[in-house]
Amino acid sequence: MWKKWLFALLVVAALVSIGFAASDNQKNTFTVLTSSAPLFSEVDAQGDVSGFTVSLVKGVLNTAGINAEFKSLPFAAIIDELDTGKAGLVSVLARTAERENDYYWITPVTANPVALFVRADSSFVNRETVTLRDIPKVSVLGRDYREIILEQQSVDQIDAKQSWVDAVKATLSGESDGLFFSQMGVALVCKQNQLDCDSLVNVLLWDTVYSYIVLPKTVENSELAAKLTVAASEYKASTKYQKLIERTVPQLKQHLPNVNVEEGIISFVGNKQLGSADDLWVIADLVPNFAEIDIRGQIVGYIPDLVRKILNQAGLEQQILAAPWERIVREAQTKSNVMAFAVARTPDREDLFHWLTPVTRNMHALFGIDGKTYESLSEIPKHKKVATLRSDYRTQVSQEAGLATIEFDSWGAAMAAVLSGEVDYIFGSHGAVQYGCKELRKACRQVELVMPHRYVTTYVVLSKIGTQPELVEKLKNASVVVKQSDEYKQWARQWSRNIKMEQGLEQHVENGVINLWRGTR
Repeated sequence: MWKKWLFALLVVAALVSIGFAASDNQKNTFTVLTSSAPLFSEVDAQGDVSGFTVSLVKGVLNTAGINAEFKSLPFAAIIDELDTGKAGLVSVLARTAERENDYYWITPVTANPVALFVRADSSFVNRETVTLRDIPKVSVLGRDYREIILEQQSVDQIDAKQSWVDAVKATLSGESDGLFFSQMGVALVCKQNQLDCDSLVNVLLWDTVYSYIVLPKTVENSELAAKLTVAASEYKASTKYQKLIERTVPQLKQHLPNVNVEEGIISFVGNKQLGSADDLWVIADLVPNFAEIDIRGQIVGYIPDLVRKILNQAGLEQQILAAPWERIVREAQTKSNVMAFAVARTPDREDLFHWLTPVTRNMHALFGIDGKTYESLSEIPKHKKVATLRSDYRTQVSQEAGLATIEFDSWGAAMAAVLSGEVDYIFGSHGAVQYGCKELRKACRQVELVMPHRYVTTYVVLSKIGTQPELVEKLKNASVVVKQSDEYKQWARQWSRNIKMEQGLEQHVENGVINLWRGTR
């Protein structure tokens, strides 16, 4: 029975792999949209694009094994493309609250302070305090996020221009009373277009905004986003990216001396202090074999040991605490710098966390003993009863499909219900079935795969609210360094062999992730 189940599982895994490869092949002309910006994305006479952001995107895509073509458009046209929902990767977009849930934020590119500029002869130069709404008419790039800020601040007249060059010129000429831009943006635009901008004075520092490589958030893009996010961390940890940084920063310093690189992010705000490890909470959701409390009260297992290696690499060693899933969610939604594991990456959780590094991958499915198989939940007769783990997301999935769903406090109790005929199927995973049968001390050879649901990957995560992007990148980069080390690879292989021999858990390690099914030989 189990051989039949494993064969079916491997077939499904192969089909998923083939489907993803086919998707990649179909995207040989994967399009990257970029907008012209000095040093970051420049277009030559032949229409070829180059610059820091272009090289960064190419490096990420090459690491992910994806070929792409670049398409340079005016910024407003890129926003129009994004609004259609059909756009591909965008080389750079500011991360704002309004956009937060519309995109996959692949990796940060720059940290840039936004400021209000006026002419040196303006009466606002001598004021002790200046607000945006004090300025009668402010120039800005049309469709840019800064135009939205001006609208939110009820600025009387917003002079939206087609380019930053036009916005700068309008302020220099007196057509507008102010310019809402960034210091580096002003420096680059003025230098490239030979404009005398010495008369522009910064009278209000608004906020620091991070720009990212982004992918529109759709169901179809979810796998690609996860792949690109990992590729971005791997590329940023490479010597190729270091050389790109070493070429770019001196060029930027010619325009503005206050340029730094913080965790792979080009920063125009000076050095930022991330704080000590005391600022970081590390919380584990206990899972048998992967994160457990030993007889000394210590949290042990593959995932906490991996997290300790990552924290050590980042220089942020901290005690690991244990808490129920409900508390992890509550803490992550109300506090900054909350690191947690292992959290399943599902659509309803996508916007709750920064996803640092994947740790396990499993196929969630229905299992039973009646010999029936189905292709979807809608095919399962409504009189069938389904066992789920209490508070697990699969409970809601089963209920929404109209199936009679019974929650249990453990996989052992759920498996006992299946074996006794109290319920027809268990909605879990291969690992859940193994754990349940182990609790019951039964072989469960008659249990078979009924219906594959989907693959689910668990991650080490970081809370979003108030957490600095530099800390996110620091931990992502540390994860890459750890997982690429020979020490980790040897340790992970040994853990995999031990857990199979001691617990009989079928799994294998691939690219730093524990796949919870038998590996191919």
